[in-house]
Formats: sequence, structure tokens, C-alpha cells
Amino acid sequence: MCAYVKDPRRMDTICARTEAQDHFGARSMKGCQLWPPPAGPITRPGHVVLPQTCCGIRCFARVAYVSTSAPGNPRAGVGAWADRGSAVLPHALARPRWPRDRTESSDQRIQIARVGYCQRMPAHTLPRPLVDAFERARVLDTPAQAIAKRVRQLLAQPTLKQAISGTWLGHPVHPPLTDVVIGSFLSASLLDVIAPRSGGTAARRLISVGIAATLPTALTGISDWADTELSDERVRRVGLVHAELNSVALLLYTASLRARRHDRRLSGMLLALAGATALGFSGYLGGHMSYVRGVGVNQTAFDPGPPQWTAVLDSTELGDGQLHGTDAEGAPVLLVRHDGGLYAIDNRCSHRGCLLSEGKLEGAVITCPCHGSQFDVRDGTLVRGPATASQPLLDVRETNGRIEVRAATRG
Repeated sequence: MCAYVKDPRRMDTICARTEAQDHFGARSMKGCQLWPPPAGPITRPGHVVLPQTCCGIRCFARVAYVSTSAPGNPRAGVGAWADRGSAVLPHALARPRWPRDRTESSDQRIQIARVGYCQRMPAHTLPRPLVDAFERARVLDTPAQAIAKRVRQLLAQPTLKQAISGTWLGHPVHPPLTDVVIGSFLSASLLDVIAPRSGGTAARRLISVGIAATLPTALTGISDWADTELSDERVRRVGLVHAELNSVALLLYTASLRARRHDRRLSGMLLALAGATALGFSGYLGGHMSYVRGVGVNQTAFDPGPPQWTAVLDSTELGDGQLHGTDAEGAPVLLVRHDGGLYAIDNRCSHRGCLLSEGKLEGAVITCPCHGSQFDVRDGTLVRGPATASQPLLDVRETNGRIEVRAATRG
């Protein structure tokens, strides 16, 4: 979640402060504080607040309204925007929002609280309208859901699923495989430009390598996508377009290879160029899913846990062999008693963020209810995929009848 605020007269918006953000939402939000001029307190709409720097953004605020219901302690709605000279690019909200009751002031200080949800890309990004259109295209849901369901059925065997997901590698297999495909295809097109006469043989071989690498790349990618689309409709839609563009690129490069083998080099070059165009935009959508929507990202990467001991549960509420999901200052925590020991690990599955507290505990092993990943609750170790990362371990103790946790202090 981002703290977005917006001046209704301008299109510029800013993220005032974000901590620990991913596509499932923020775990910690403190906001950005701005101070008005020393000339007096906030008394009227239109009052401009002195600029302050917040998270690298030079901020301004303008009072939208002032409530007189609390004399001496006015409450105001504030719009804020980034200085046009800011090194941090402004972002756009999914729809305009005015902070009103989410923004408060007390005497001379304005506290900008959480207002909006960080859903879109930088406003100036050229492909943004098209990507937004894909994300809103509900017509893509039916075919995408049918394909994803079939993929999950075909890849249900645990050993196969682990191999495809990258459990053995420590991170998803799909990203490095895409480098082989994109690198081979684009290198062939580059040879067409810089060595049109002497690079023909090398270009054909590179295209052949790219075609051969397409199958494992597509298999690992569609597996990751099928695991995510149930919880993220935007990934579902964009992923389908991504796959379709990859198919178009594959057909174009295959046709290019066929043309080259029949000595139609110019046709082969043009077909490869068209394939590179489709591949380039497909790669952009792949990056959007990974870095904007968080597909394949370790969902616990920003869950360090509270730095200080924090009470989360009465000791009497957790019996041996029981598990309990709770929250410690925004960090999801799973508490487990096993064989007289008390353990605490991150409750958000590192694979796709499902809550482990809703899973099944067998001995010291907890099974994720969504995709079947298994973890040892004693130390968070990954036992079985498709997850690729272990669960973060938290320090835990019992004091005065309360269970307390904090971020792990040991390696």
C-alpha cells in the first residue's frame, strides 16, 4: 500500500512514504509529515504548506478544507504533489482520490496518512495505457482461467512441479531461461544488421537455439503464472497476453528460419525483425508481472518482524501440536508448539503469500493450503516446493504468561 495524495487541479501524484511493499500490500506505513509556515496555524482552504523532503520527493501540501468543530486543533484535508524537479518520478492512482478524513492536522503539523493503493506504473511511461487496458480486459478471464486450470492439473505431480518451479535452484527457473531465448533471437537479428552477408550461418544457429529453448521457458513461465492468477486478476490477464505474444514471436522466428534455409534471406530478416518486436513487448509484460505485480518474488522478503520483543498471544491459548496465526506490528507470524518447544516463523508462504496458519500441521512440518509447499516450523527450512525459499524464523519466548516474538537476531 502506498500513501498517495493528490491535488485535484493537477495530475501529479506522489507516494509520500512506503515501507515493505509488495503486491499483497504493505506491512508497515508511517506516513510523511509536512509543516506549514511559521506565520500561523492552518486556518483556511488554499493555505500552502512549506515544502519538505520525504523519501527523496520534495513535497508541497495545500489545505482543501478546515473543520472548525475542534477550535485550536483544526483538522484539514490536504493535497500533496511532487516538485516537478524531483528525482523521483510521480505515479498515477487507479482513480482520483481526495484524502479528506485520512489526512489530519494538529496545530502546526500535518500528518499524511495512507490514502491510496499503488496500482499503476509511472504516469509518463509510454506503454502504460496499453498495459492498463490489458489489466482491465475481463474478456481475457474465461480463456485464461481455463488454461490455468488445465496447467495446474497437468503439473500437479510434486516432483515435476518442484523441478519446474526451481525449488532445487533456490529461485524460479523461468527468468534465466528467458535470457537464453531472448538473447538467441535478438542476437540473430543483430547479426542481420551488422553482418548481413557473413553472419547468415550464425544467425540460423542462434534462431535454432532460441526455438529449442522456448519449450522449457514457456513451461516454467506458465507454471508460475498458473500459481498466481487465482489471487491476482491483473496477472491472469497480462499473463495471457504475454503468452500470446511469445507464441507470435515463436511463429515468426520459425518462419524466419524456414525462409533462411530456402535462401530467402531478406524475408528471413524481416520475419525475424517482426519476431523481435513481438518478443520485446512480451518481455516488457513479463517484467511488469515480476517487478510490478510480484510474480515469482519471495513474499517474505519484506517481513523482518518487529525489532523489539512484542507480545502476540497468551501462553494458555496455544497447546502442544497446535498452530496459531497472528500479527506482530504488521508482520504475519505463525506460532507452533511441538514436542514441548515453542517456534515462530513467518506466516506468509514465501511462494505466493498464502497463510500457513490455514494449512495442515503434521509433526513439525506445515503444508501450505494453496500450492502444497512444506516447511519445518522449527527453523523455517523448506522441505518441499514449489516454493523456492525457506520461511524467515523469528525469536520467540514466553514471559509473564505471554508469548513474545521479535526479528531473529541469529543468522
